[in-house]
Amino acid sequence: MRFPLHRILIIRFSSLGDIVLTTPVLSNLKRSMPQTEIGYVLKAGYLDILKHDPRISYFFPLSNKQSLWGLARDIRQWRPDIVIDLHANLRSYLLSFLVGGKMIRYDKQRDQRRALVKEKRPRSEPTHTIDLYLKTLTRIGVPIGDRNPKLIVDDPDPIVEEFMRHAGGKKLIGINPGARHHTKKWVYFPQLVERLSKNPDYAVILFGSVEDRESLIADHIFMREKNCIDTMGRLDLSQLATLIRRCDLFVTNDTGPMHIAAATGTKVVAIFGGTVPELGFWPYGERHRIIETPSLKCRPCHLHGQTQCPLDHFHCMKNISVDRVYHTVIETIEQLED
Repeated sequence: MRFPLHRILIIRFSSLGDIVLTTPVLSNLKRSMPQTEIGYVLKAGYLDILKHDPRISYFFPLSNKQSLWGLARDIRQWRPDIVIDLHANLRSYLLSFLVGGKMIRYDKQRDQRRALVKEKRPRSEPTHTIDLYLKTLTRIGVPIGDRNPKLIVDDPDPIVEEFMRHAGGKKLIGINPGARHHTKKWVYFPQLVERLSKNPDYAVILFGSVEDRESLIADHIFMREKNCIDTMGRLDLSQLATLIRRCDLFVTNDTGPMHIAAATGTKVVAIFGGTVPELGFWPYGERHRIIETPSLKCRPCHLHGQTQCPLDHFHCMKNISVDRVYHTVIETIEQLED
């Protein structure tokens, strides 16, 4: 299907990482149709991650107080030629229906992912979510070029520059110990931070929320280690992306900031526990490192993570030692210097 497209609407309400992974769709659309306007529907709380992106002409943020009917009315006034639904749930389907017109929906491969969780049956060639998003473009005749995610950040930012002054020109190692679900959280981040901070050549920047700081007793770490820089709870999403972009390496759980790092050109060491890369959400790009315990037969235990280990042993994270992650971090930094 190929016809004049003046306005294209993309729907991806959430979450942070999923929104970042839609950016190759933006790149390929604008390369193939530079005059076409792109509108983007997302939850208002995620607007900051894309607000500096020149590929997007109009945002349609969904707030907690706004109804889908009101949002659809605003979109109809913009008159999109086609809706590309990259969320593919009941809410996005209803919004597409209310907007009317032509609609393309991406294939989540629900059955394959559920089979991987329930039967632990890995796919022979796992498909990244980016590639599933991009398949929607082939249906409107858009050739696929660059598949890498790319975030456009506001650099420099005064708050980010203040944190950079504290780093003092050292190698920057970003640490992201949090995640929405417990089974995605590696348990030894405090020990890793303490060990990395003893190296005078490194500055360790801790990312996350206020709750992450409290759960890690991070203030105790800061009192002992002068090379730690605390940004937890102090950055909006745009500043988060800007500061991650300035890091030499980013150590993280399987969560949204992992994809931000990959989309800003920062190399990633990603730790996977209850989830697995084969679900389609590994850090996209070259030279990223993934640490996991592939021999465990209970993995993955869930598509998105859970509040606790269903078997009450949490071996997927506890069996990943501080030594293993530390040596991977040092090795990766040395490779980047070559």
